[in-house]
Amino acid sequence: MNKSHVLGAVKYKIPSYFIAVDASAANSESCYITGISHSASKGIYSAPVANDLGQPATRASLYNEVIAHFSAQHYVFVSGV
Repeated sequence: MNKSHVLGAVKYKIPSYFIAVDASAANSESCYITGISHSASKGIYSAPVANDLGQPATRASLYNEVIAHFSAQHYVFVSGV
């Protein structure tokens, strides 16, 4: 996502994420996610492999982050994923 895509994503009052798919291995892929925080101001060109969507802990963090965002009153998204 170049800078203009990121700036467009942060204009929304909803959580936004960048997901990278690694399909380099035959017959399998891995997905990695990173959040686009409201303060983001430059492009995103990779996602940390520590944030593997195949891992239950990553999915739980993502779920909890979205629930917390919509439970808050301020609607400024700051990602921890």
